[in-house]
Amino acid sequence: MSNKPGSITLVQLTRFGDILQTIWAVKDIRQLNPDLTVNIIVREKFGKPLAFLLEKYFTNIYYLNSNEFIGEDLTSGLDKTLKTINSWESNVLVNLSFSSSSSYLSSLIDANFKLGMSASQFASDNVNGSWSEYLYSTVMRGPLNSFSLVDIFKFILGTKNRPNLPVKSHSGDTIVIHPFASTEKKMWSPNKWGEIIFKTLKKNPELKIAIVGSHLDSARAKLIMQNPLLSEYHKRINLNCGNLDFNQLYNLLEESFLFCGHDSMVGHLASLAGLQTLTLSLGTVRAIESTPYGVNNYVLAPRTPCFPCFPSDHCSDFKCHKDLSYQAVTECLQQLIDTNEISSTELEKNVSPLHLSTADVFQSNFSKEGLFYLENISSNDFSMNELYRKFYRIVWLYMLEEMEENTEYPQLNKASYAGLEGFIPNLKQLFELAEFGKKYSRFILEEISKDQPDVEYIKSCGKKIEEIDEMQVLLGEASPALNPIIDFFNLKKSKMAGNNLVELCTSSHEIYQSIGSFCNIMYELIEKTMNEYSIKMKKNSMKEAKE
Repeated sequence: MSNKPGSITLVQLTRFGDILQTIWAVKDIRQLNPDLTVNIIVREKFGKPLAFLLEKYFTNIYYLNSNEFIGEDLTSGLDKTLKTINSWESNVLVNLSFSSSSSYLSSLIDANFKLGMSASQFASDNVNGSWSEYLYSTVMRGPLNSFSLVDIFKFILGTKNRPNLPVKSHSGDTIVIHPFASTEKKMWSPNKWGEIIFKTLKKNPELKIAIVGSHLDSARAKLIMQNPLLSEYHKRINLNCGNLDFNQLYNLLEESFLFCGHDSMVGHLASLAGLQTLTLSLGTVRAIESTPYGVNNYVLAPRTPCFPCFPSDHCSDFKCHKDLSYQAVTECLQQLIDTNEISSTELEKNVSPLHLSTADVFQSNFSKEGLFYLENISSNDFSMNELYRKFYRIVWLYMLEEMEENTEYPQLNKASYAGLEGFIPNLKQLFELAEFGKKYSRFILEEISKDQPDVEYIKSCGKKIEEIDEMQVLLGEASPALNPIIDFFNLKKSKMAGNNLVELCTSSHEIYQSIGSFCNIMYELIEKTMNEYSIKMKKNSMKEAKE
C-alpha cells in the first residue's frame, strides 16, 4: 500500500464532549504541523452538529451512520465505509474511543501503525501504545487519574505539549448558564439554580443571563423560571433550550464574557470559544479529566468522601449536592464578574466557614512543561486521592515520557500523614511481589537454557507467577490506591510480546522490573514528602517551646 506521508486518522465514536476534547488535542498538531493530513471518524449523531469546528481542523471527516450496518445492508454498508476510509491511505490510525464497535472498526482499517484499541484476529481487544494503555487501565477504572483527557490524547498522538494561549478578554453583558447534565447525580436542583440567578441579577443590574440546553432540558428550565424570586427578572433571562444549533451556541458563547454550569460539552465548547468557565462538579464528575481546557478556568467540587462516585453507585440523598452551597457559588460567580479571578482571601471574607468547609475551589493553569493542572486555591489540606494523584502524576510522566515536571512537595496534615503511613506497607508489599515475579521469571529462563530443562520445575515456577499475579489483585482490593499500578501492568502482561517461552519470560521479567521501579520512585517521593512534614512539625514545636 502506498501511503501519503504524514497522514493520521482518528477514531472518536464517543459523545460531544470527547469530540471537543479531541479537537483541543488536534489544535496543537495543526499549529506545529500545518501540512499534516489529519482525518477523523465520528458518529453522525454527534459529529454533524459539530461540523463547523471539525471542518476547521480535520482534512477528511467520515460521519458514521449506524443504520448503514443494520440487517441486509450490513455488508454493503461496511464495504462502502471501508472503501472511503481506506482511500485516505493513513500512515497511523489512532482509536481514542474504547468500545467494541470502535475496536472492530479499527481492526478493519488499513494503516501502517495502530494505537489504541483494535480487535485481533482472535476477536480479543489489543490496546497499543503506553498512553492508550494508561487511558484504558487507569482513567476508566477509578478516581486516581492525574491528567486532563486532552493531555492524554496529546500524549497518545505524540504532540509536543506547550502552554495554551491565555483566555480572551471578552466584553459584553451576558453570562451563559448551563444548569443541566446527563444524569440527576451531576446537576443541582432547579431551586438552587434559581437562587444563583436571582442573586446574580439582583447585584448586577446591567447583566443578562442566557440559559442554554437541549430540548430535553426544557421542562427543567421552566421549573427554574417558575421560581418566585425570578418573577421580576424574566426580561433579563434569555431561555435557549433546543432552539440553538451548535454553531449558533458557539456564536452566543463568543459574544458573552463568562460561562457557568455543570460538567458538560457546553463547557468545552465555551473554552474553545475562548470563554472563561466556572464548572460545578457533582456526582460522577472527575474534575481533572473533564474541566474545560485553558488558563484561568475554575471548578467548585464538594469534599464529600464518596465524591466522585461511579455511575453504577446507588445514591438517594445526593450529599455532594448539599456540600456545594449556593452561597459559595454566588460569591465565586460575582468575583469573576468583577475581576475575572477568584481570590481565596475574598472568599473567606464574604462566605462563612460553614459554607466553605465542605467544598474546594480549583483554578486551571499550565505547568512550565505545558501540562494542564488544577490548583486548589481554597485549601492546603489535600484529600488522600489528591495526594495520590500528585505522586502518580510525577511517576507516570517519568516512566512513560522521561519527563520531570517542576512541582513542589504537597502539604500534609496529621490525617494525610497517617494515611501515607498506612499506604507505605502496601506499596512495599507490591514491590516485594514484583521482586518475586522477577525471580521466578529468571528461574524459568535459567532452566530453559540448560541442556535438559526440568519441565516440572518450569511448571512450578509458572504456577508461582500465577499466584503472584493473584496476590497483586487481592492487594489492590485491600489498598485501592495501588490499582493504577496493578491495572496498568496487568494490561501489559495480558498482551506480552513473544513467540516462545523464552521471549514471554523475558517480557514478564521486564514488566516486574518496571513495577519494582515504579514502586521505588513512588516510595522515595512519599518518604521525602513525609520527611518535609516531620521537619516542619519539629520546627513548629521548637518555636512554640521557646515562646
